This record gives sequence, structure tokens and C-alpha cells, in this order.
Amino acid sequence: MSFDGLCDKLVNDSVWWPYRGWHDDHRDRDGTSEYRPAAQQVRAEWLEFADMLRGHGLPRSTCLQLGLGTPGATHSLLALLFREVHTVEREFPVVGEWNRRFPAGDTGTLHNGSGIIQGDTNSAGTFTRCGALKPLDLLFIDAGHRYEEVLLDHTMYSPLVRLGGIVAFHDAVHRPQFGDDIGVWRLLAELKRGGIPIVTIGNEVGIAYYVR
Repeated sequence: MSFDGLCDKLVNDSVWWPYRGWHDDHRDRDGTSEYRPAAQQVRAEWLEFADMLRGHGLPRSTCLQLGLGTPGATHSLLALLFREVHTVEREFPVVGEWNRRFPAGDTGTLHNGSGIIQGDTNSAGTFTRCGALKPLDLLFIDAGHRYEEVLLDHTMYSPLVRLGGIVAFHDAVHRPQFGDDIGVWRLLAELKRGGIPIVTIGNEVGIAYYVR
């Protein structure tokens, strides 16, 4: 099966029910309680990002994702690319739902090498726990989306990424309908002005990245 097919199969696995598929399958309900993708990713954006990672030549050993989301299928998509994927999530119900789907000791292929870390990404205690994972090959920032939250996440965690590794941001596109709830674009503009060569994939939700 092709890599694209593996991703499609994963996000439509029954383990995620009542969630399924990609953002594409639910975009008309974005921002409502009926928005239920398994992976909150635009399919084309994710596949282009994955192709970049596969072609970049980095070791693809260790990835840290900030923000699991509901139900958390992006964690499992990353597990198709990296030997170890660790995700920080602050919401107890979200972590509890993950643990219900994947009980302790379950080694199913949807989350090989996984580790869910309960905690607030912006707390010193959580950062200390994540520091043991360095050096990271990929940091995928997708936790709190307000400008102040993503600024602190980037400031704290990007130094854990090895030179030549990737720092990436989800929800990179400015979507005015969400107001200040999504301020990732503001940080990206500042990083660009500071000389960091940001690349943005897609124009709907967007995944932005740079090579450290």
C-alpha cells in the first residue's frame, strides 16, 4: 500500500469513532461541535509535509508534538514517520479518551513508539520532562493557539531540536474568523522578520516549518 493509502486507512480506522477522516471531510462544520475529523489536517497539506520530511534526510528518530487534540490521530500519522513520537496534552479528558482507545500495554501499529505526556506545555515541569527526549528531529507545535501560548512553546521547546532538524507549526494560515484564538500567523511573521526562512504548506489551515 502507498504511503498516502496508509494515511487514509489510518484516519478512517474504526478506533477513532465517532471521529473519522481528515479536515477535508468536515470543513463545513469547522468551529462547531459537529467538527469531528480523526486528524485535524488538510489531507494535501499533510501529505506534502510528510513528503518533505521523508525527503529531508533527517534521522526520523524522535518527534515531539505539542497538543494531542481530539481524538489524536495526528500522533499516529507522525508514528508512520518517526520511531518515537511523544505528545504533550494538558486536557485530562483528552488524555483519558486516548487511554481508553489504547489501553496500557497495547502495542498496536496506530501508535508504535508513542508516549502521551499529561501536562501544560507552558509549564516548567512539563518542559523538564520533555527535555529528556532531546535531541529532537521534529518539533510539531499544535497546542495552545493564541499568540502568547505559541510564542512560549516555540521559545521553550525549539532549542531541543537538533541542528538540521525541523520546527513545524500547525494552523499557520491567518483565518480571521477565529479572531485572537489562532495567533500562530503572528509569530510566524515575526520569525520571518527576524530572518528565519519559514516555509508554509497550504493556504487553508497550513503547516509552516523551518530547518533549525
